[in-house]
Amino acid sequence: MSVFQRWLVWLLFAAIMGFALGGSFAWKIMYTPPSQHASNNQEVEQPAEHHDHKNGFWEKASDDPVAYFTLWLVGFTGVLAVSTIGLWIVTWRASASQARDMQESIAAAKDSADIARTSLISTQRAYVRVANFPWLWRGDTDRPGKVFYDITPIIENGGNTQTVDAKINVNFALSDDPLPQGFDFPFAADHGFTLIGAHQAVGAGNVVILDDDLLSVQSGKKFFYIWGVVTYRDVFPNTPERVTEFCTQISRVLGNPLDPREIGNPKGTTVEIHFRIYPEHQRTT
Repeated sequence: MSVFQRWLVWLLFAAIMGFALGGSFAWKIMYTPPSQHASNNQEVEQPAEHHDHKNGFWEKASDDPVAYFTLWLVGFTGVLAVSTIGLWIVTWRASASQARDMQESIAAAKDSADIARTSLISTQRAYVRVANFPWLWRGDTDRPGKVFYDITPIIENGGNTQTVDAKINVNFALSDDPLPQGFDFPFAADHGFTLIGAHQAVGAGNVVILDDDLLSVQSGKKFFYIWGVVTYRDVFPNTPERVTEFCTQISRVLGNPLDPREIGNPKGTTVEIHFRIYPEHQRTT
């Protein structure tokens, strides 16, 4: 029921009540019951045939208008009672419908807010991944004339907001055989805390492989793996902890690992180290 319809019902109700009450007061003021007078204390006699014609409703109503109006007033009161009950029922149903509509509107608004928040988080949250594995060769002071290779995994945040409470841990393994299935990828040290800004990158803990070991990897006698884990949170409250796990393996080595110096260029190198993704320990949330 609309607001206009409710007002119309209430105005009709007020008009009927005003008519009934106003008419009742006006009739009591304006109507004076007729009195009968008899001279010399003699009873006024009415003809018998006249009484016989006063048995009908309209005849009686003409003799007693108060009773006639009271009857109509009772009728109006009954109509008002029915109308009032009906109005209560309609009002109650309209209120219940309005309450349901309000609850549905609140639920729809909450769903819309949840969708908007989810969309905001998905488009603006931090996304951490491993970008690449750059390396440098360095002279080994503990082994004169020898070199080692320093490899640093680069962790990149491709999202639009910074990380919160980011922790990185990296480890490696040089083994005579490929890693067995179900390897647990342990860590030798505690994780380190860092912050990765939006569209920025940081170097994780570096790992080292000696020139002789890299030569063995090149010949297929040994296998070298690097793995790590990054945990972090978004800047948005009440979001779950994000996890990025990775593992890579040296797949191919070109050049001479024992002598990486390029002839005529002391800063250059003739060695190339290529990596490939190891199928296990790969997860991004």
